[in-house]
Amino acid sequence: MYRRAELFIEDYVVLVGMLLLALLIGFYYAYKDRKKSTTENYYFGDSNLSPIPVGLSMALTFVSSITVLAYPAHAYLYGTVIMWFGISTLVQALIACLYYIPLLHRLKIKSINQYLEMRFNGRMKVLNSFILVVNMVFYMAITVFLTGLCLDAVSPIKLNVGIIVTSATCTLYTTLGGMKAVIWTDTFQAFVLLAGSLAVFIKGILMVGGIGNVQEAIVRGERNTFWEFDLDPTIPHSFWTIFIGGAFAWCGTMCTNQAITQRYLSCKSVKDARVASLTSAIPICFLLILAALNGCVIYAYYEGCDPVLSKRIRLPDQLTSLMVLDIFHDIPGMAGLFISSAYSGMLSTVSSGINSMAVLILEDFILPCKPHLTQSIRLKLSKFVSFLLGSLTAGIAFVVPFLGSTVIKIIFSFVGIFVGSMTAVFTMGIFFPWANTVGAFAGLLSGPSVAFWVFIGSVMQSPSSKVIHSMPPRSIEMCPIIPGSPHLNVSTSSLEEHSYVYSTSVVTTWSAYNMAALSPTTSHGTFDYLYSISYMYLGVLGFLVSLFVGLLVSFITGPSNPKSMDPVLFLPLVDNEHLPEKIRKFFRFGVPDIPPHSRSISKSLNGSHKFNQDEKKLPETLLLVKVEELESVV
Repeated sequence: MYRRAELFIEDYVVLVGMLLLALLIGFYYAYKDRKKSTTENYYFGDSNLSPIPVGLSMALTFVSSITVLAYPAHAYLYGTVIMWFGISTLVQALIACLYYIPLLHRLKIKSINQYLEMRFNGRMKVLNSFILVVNMVFYMAITVFLTGLCLDAVSPIKLNVGIIVTSATCTLYTTLGGMKAVIWTDTFQAFVLLAGSLAVFIKGILMVGGIGNVQEAIVRGERNTFWEFDLDPTIPHSFWTIFIGGAFAWCGTMCTNQAITQRYLSCKSVKDARVASLTSAIPICFLLILAALNGCVIYAYYEGCDPVLSKRIRLPDQLTSLMVLDIFHDIPGMAGLFISSAYSGMLSTVSSGINSMAVLILEDFILPCKPHLTQSIRLKLSKFVSFLLGSLTAGIAFVVPFLGSTVIKIIFSFVGIFVGSMTAVFTMGIFFPWANTVGAFAGLLSGPSVAFWVFIGSVMQSPSSKVIHSMPPRSIEMCPIIPGSPHLNVSTSSLEEHSYVYSTSVVTTWSAYNMAALSPTTSHGTFDYLYSISYMYLGVLGFLVSLFVGLLVSFITGPSNPKSMDPVLFLPLVDNEHLPEKIRKFFRFGVPDIPPHSRSISKSLNGSHKFNQDEKKLPETLLLVKVEELESVV
C-alpha cells in the first residue's frame, strides 16, 4: 500500500516565510512611496529602475509555476523534444532589442496599445486592449490553479483553499506596492525558483543512480525525441512545431504584452531596456530546459509505474509535486523549498499581470472618458482596479479544472488564438506603411476567428493516427499490485478504461497495451488535415491570416500613402547606417526619413521619441507627450 507522503512543519515554515516576505516588500514600498501619489511611480517606478532586476522580473512574468510544474509533466509525456521550448525563447530577445524597445522609448507611451491609436485610431486601441486583458486574466488564472493543484497534491490543503490564499497574497502586495514591489519581489523569487528546480534535478539524479540511468530510461521509454525533425505540421511536438510555434508565441508575449513593455519603459534608456531584455532571455531559456530535464528524471524515477495510471495522482501536472514528496520525505524543509519555488513563479506572473492590466484599463478605458482626473484619484482607481483583477483571476481559476486538458496545451492554444493576431496588427502598423485602419480591423478579427475555428475543429475531431503514435508509451507493469490498496488496484487491462483530455480531444491514455483498442481518424479531407495541425501552430496561423487579410483589405479599400506616414511611428525591417543608401531607402517603402534636427532634439531628451516636421499630423496624445517633455527639459 502506498504511503501518502506529507509535508513537515519545516516545509510549511519555508512556504509561509516566502509568502510573508512578499507581503512585507509590498508594505515596505507602500510606506516608502506614501508621499509619491502618482501613477508614474506606481506603474513605472519613475522610469529609473535597474535593468538587472527588471530583466529577472520579466523572466519570471511568464516563467511561472507553469515552468516548475507543467513543463516537467510535458517532458515526462513527450520526452526531450520539449527542450526546444527553452531554445525558442531566444528569438524574442533579438526582435525586442532591434525593433520594439527603440520604438517604445521613442514614443514614451504608457500603454502599448496607445501605439495603435496613433497609427490607426482609438477603436483599434480599445479592441486590442480588451483582447489583451481577457488573454492575460485567463493566463493568470491558469497559473493560480496550477499552483493550487501543486499544494493539493502534497498537503491536506484543498485546491479551493490554495487558490484563495495565493490570489489574496498576490493581490494584496501588488495593490499596495505597485511596480517597485513587483520588481523586487520577482528578483527574490527568481532565486527561490532556481533553487527549487535545481534541488529536484540534483536529488532526482542521485535517486535514479546517475545521468546514465536517466538516458537509458528515456531511450527505453521512446522519449529520446530531441532530434525529431519531421516537417509534418500535424505532429504535435517536433523541432519545427515547438521552435517555430514557440518563437511566435514568445515574440508576441515579450514584445506586445503590456506586462513586458511596461518593464522596458521602467528603464531609463534604450540601452538599459536592451540589457533587461537579454537578462530575461537567459534565465527563461535555462529554466525551461531545466524543467524539461526534470521531466526526464521524473520518468526515470517512475519508469514502469506511471503515477497517473496507478491512481496515485489525478493529473500529469501533479507529477513533479509527487516526486518532490517521494525523494525529500526524509529531508525536512526541502519539499517546502520546491513548493515555494512554484509559488514564486505564480506570484510573479500574477503580480505582473495585475499591475500591467491595471495600466491598460486606466489608460485605455478610464482616462479617455475622464481625462481630467487628479493624480490622487488615478492612484486610488489603479489600486481598486488591481484588487478587482486579482479577484477576477481567482474566480476564473476555479473554472480551469473543467477545461479538461493539460496546462501547456491550454496555454499555447489560448495564446495562439489571440497573441498571433495581435502581433500581426503591430507588425502591420510598424513595418507596412500601406496598412490602413479598415485592414487592421479586418486582420485583428479574422486571425482569432480562423484560429478558434481550427481549435474547435481539432477538439471535435477524433485523434489522428499520427497523434496517437507520437505519444510515447506509459506502463504500470512494475507497480506492486496489492489487494485492497486504495492507491493501486489496476492491471494492464484497465488502461483501456482510463482516460484524460490531451492533445486535440478526449483520448485514451496511450500504452503499448491499448494501441489496438483505438480507432483513430484517418485525415483525407482538407478540413480534416487542417484540424489535425499541431496546437503549437495556432499562433502562426493566426499571425499569417491576420497579416494577409489586413494587407489585402488595406489594398482593396485604398492603401495608406507611405509618403504621408508619420516616420515616428514607422520602423524599417532593415536599417543600418553602414548599409548603402539605396538599400536603406528601399526598406523605408517611401516613408520619409526623420529630419536631422529632430534626431538631435530626440538625443537631447535622452532616448525619447523623435519629432516629425509637421506636428499637426501627429495624434493629440503624442503632441501632449512632446509638450510635457519640452517643459521638463526647460
